[in-house]
Amino acid sequence: MCREAQNQKITPAPNADNIALVLVTYYPDFQVKAAVKVAVSQFSQVIVVDNTPDPELVRHLVQGLGVSLLSNGVNVGLGKALNQGCHAAIAAQFEWVVTLDQDSLMQMDFLQGQVSCWAAAADKPFMLGCNFWNRGKGAMSPRFPIGRRYQECKTVITAGALMHLGVWRELGSFREDFFIDSLDHELCLRARGKGFRVARNGEILMSHSIGSGKQLRSWLPFEHSSRRKYTSTRNTVRTILEYGLREPSWAFKKIAGIFYEAIAVLLLEPHKAEKLKAMGVGLADGIRNRLGPPSARFDRV
Repeated sequence: MCREAQNQKITPAPNADNIALVLVTYYPDFQVKAAVKVAVSQFSQVIVVDNTPDPELVRHLVQGLGVSLLSNGVNVGLGKALNQGCHAAIAAQFEWVVTLDQDSLMQMDFLQGQVSCWAAAADKPFMLGCNFWNRGKGAMSPRFPIGRRYQECKTVITAGALMHLGVWRELGSFREDFFIDSLDHELCLRARGKGFRVARNGEILMSHSIGSGKQLRSWLPFEHSSRRKYTSTRNTVRTILEYGLREPSWAFKKIAGIFYEAIAVLLLEPHKAEKLKAMGVGLADGIRNRLGPPSARFDRV
């Protein structure tokens, strides 16, 4: 089926009544309460999927805010939590979702901004990300050309992304074996391979922090833990191997990014040996397609 015919299947248009918000949490702090309050003021349904082993922690934070809470009682991974939230949205008769994590804070015009951008787009995307203020870098990310609002792109991050649930289900959902990291990139590239469009709204509609890592310099990678170095490297390598021939420019940038991050670890970050070893194991596991929860492999790091 051609791309144009497939995109015609993305109906009806997103609006305030047919979009649910899916928020994934894991040991959140009190900032998530402010994020939820902003969300419930814009969305008719807010679904919180919590991976914290102690469900009472999140239940206490969102109590009385009018959200639907799904507590896993264990960290099942970001991919599975997102899929659970999307299935819950479908069961509640929603046709679109916005996916979010606890490191994001939407602006009060977030929903209106995403809906109006999608409506104005000539080529309707299945997933529409948004520009955001990157708290770690102290700058908007990514940078957009002046005066440009809409841009078709290869991938967007899940935080702040407006996504059509029918297409998500047709594609086969987020990869749960990735656990965390590169879930968004892989789904976007999978969608592009089937003719669906991915795009980004140039408006800054939220503030966001990438993971829990610290930013050493605005132009350097985030100082993630060894565990996150492992999953990031592993899943990036796996995605490159599966989509690199079809998306060579994207793959080249990601390969360069892995080398760049390794150099940054070697020169600037603490726990160099541990982190470089984690990246090495991640590289090997990505090549061998040995995926799943990092705890199953991390004893080797």
